[in-house]
Amino acid sequence: MAKLQSGNLAGGLTHIFEFNYEDLKNPGFLSTSGALTGSTVNPAQTFGADGQKIVATFPRGSNIYEAGIVCIEAAAGASDLGFFLKQEPVDDAILNSITADTATLIDIGEFDNRAAGFNVANNGIDFRQSLSQFVTDVSSGLDGLTGGTDAENGAAAALALYNNRNKSVFERSPFGHRTFNDKAQTVYFQINGTVSNLTAGRWLIYLRNLDVMSLANGFKPDKL
Repeated sequence: MAKLQSGNLAGGLTHIFEFNYEDLKNPGFLSTSGALTGSTVNPAQTFGADGQKIVATFPRGSNIYEAGIVCIEAAAGASDLGFFLKQEPVDDAILNSITADTATLIDIGEFDNRAAGFNVANNGIDFRQSLSQFVTDVSSGLDGLTGGTDAENGAAAALALYNNRNKSVFERSPFGHRTFNDKAQTVYFQINGTVSNLTAGRWLIYLRNLDVMSLANGFKPDKL
């Protein structure tokens, strides 16, 4: 069932990876911590946690515009699933375990509790900026405040928040937020929870990546 497609797909997508609950339950589909990935670029690379799967490789110098997942068929039989999508340089020794704090591309803490049609993209940390980054600048931020409850500090904090009221804390750049400058990236997901109890579920991961180095005429460097 699981399959990877690459090329010119609908909506400018470059990679999709489809899988279902039977794939997740199939021995060998998901990783065992410490197992070799079998990457052609770095065969010695190992998985850093159980429940991981490689879905794509992004070339160096490329831009990632979009990373998302859509639920085609709702999950059934499990109530503790979490889904995370991340990338690591292809020459790293280990594909690290992914948490909500380190999921760079997608972060879904309640993956099992989603109906068909649920669709989320670009909510990992590479596409976000925290509120503190917007409100701690010198001109309008909270720098220098003690955090006390006195009226002066309270008024200053309120003014800083007001001055930043129109700033977004969630960034989605149309020009590609993430650039992989000097190393190709192994893109992989991690599912936490009890997949052995699943009786339904089908999902599609979709990615949009621009490999700008491939546009050059003449000699092309290796993908690492």
